[in-house]
Amino acid sequence: MSYTVHFAGLATFIEQNPGFLVALPDGRAAKHPDNGAALPRHDAYIIVEANQITSDNWPADVKDGLLWFRIDPGAKLTFPFANVTGQLDTSHYATLTYKWSVLDPKYVVKDKKKPKGTLATADILQGTLRLYRIPGGEAVVAQLDVQTYPPQTEFFKVKSDNGTNVRFIQFPIEAELVVANTSAGGIGAKEDLFIYYQMNEGGQPVSGTVPAPKNALVSNSRHPYIQRNRDLHVSCSPVNLP
Repeated sequence: MSYTVHFAGLATFIEQNPGFLVALPDGRAAKHPDNGAALPRHDAYIIVEANQITSDNWPADVKDGLLWFRIDPGAKLTFPFANVTGQLDTSHYATLTYKWSVLDPKYVVKDKKKPKGTLATADILQGTLRLYRIPGGEAVVAQLDVQTYPPQTEFFKVKSDNGTNVRFIQFPIEAELVVANTSAGGIGAKEDLFIYYQMNEGGQPVSGTVPAPKNALVSNSRHPYIQRNRDLHVSCSPVNLP
């Protein structure tokens, strides 16, 4: 038995030992790192179908027939079973990843445990991590499939804790959820790439945009957010930070 998490929009994967720290850059009031121009506001949500929730204590907005749970600033997200050390298969992910050192040699994140300029983080220590192209566009989303144990487990809880608010959403096993860090309407624009520089502690000027990997397969997710005929324009950042 398993469940699936899709990371869409702005999310960067920072290598740890073991696993990854997934960091959502804070795009609520970001500015272009070179000219200081305001960038489109971004907010982060967990997006789910209402019929896949069994209980929660987390206020939600309803958009496009989906429930959007806003992620609190400073939150540590917990995805059960993925947050404990185990087998993490990154073989598919590794074939499509690129490096910030290639994109922009000046890009530096000094504290890889608590990177600056982030809205929320999560530990990924177990599961199968893959990269897919979103239908209707070129943006890449990361898909994490998490095995549950014992196999007869019926429910799991995703938790958020920012030191003030502790929230949870309970799902049945085999649910799909999306962690989206995008601009209004959950779409995005090409200049969103520069929001990643909220985390940068290196120099300027910055480099250009990053093309989606040409050989990324189209996601076959059944989640309505993923299956929308809309491009996010900026990829989940499948990077190995310098």
